[in-house]
Amino acid sequence: DILDSASLMHAHFDLNLHTLPLAPLVQEVIDGCESLRKEGVTVYNRVPESQTVVADRVRLGQVLEHLVSNALKFTEAGCVVVTARDLDSNVKVSVTDSGPGIASERVEEVWLPFRQLDM
Repeated sequence: DILDSASLMHAHFDLNLHTLPLAPLVQEVIDGCESLRKEGVTVYNRVPESQTVVADRVRLGQVLEHLVSNALKFTEAGCVVVTARDLDSNVKVSVTDSGPGIASERVEEVWLPFRQLDM
């Protein structure tokens, strides 16, 4: 992953794009993150079975795993929900949770490279 990040920084990254069904990939990621789920937290895959995306399956899986695992790490009770919907010619995937969130004055820091925000 670190080498992948370095490749991204230098704009050299090969993607293997295919049309994929999204819901099964999301479920695979959710199942893979099960060990992070605390008792009292429920994870919902609300991605429509008919939803497809054109993506690199491995890379999209990495992004989804990062989002779902972060949501699970910081959610003590409640739920994590993964949804998707068509948005113009794209697909919007959302991972929402009932965790504490990020303080509004620190939200922009999320986009800085190699940064983890303390909660």
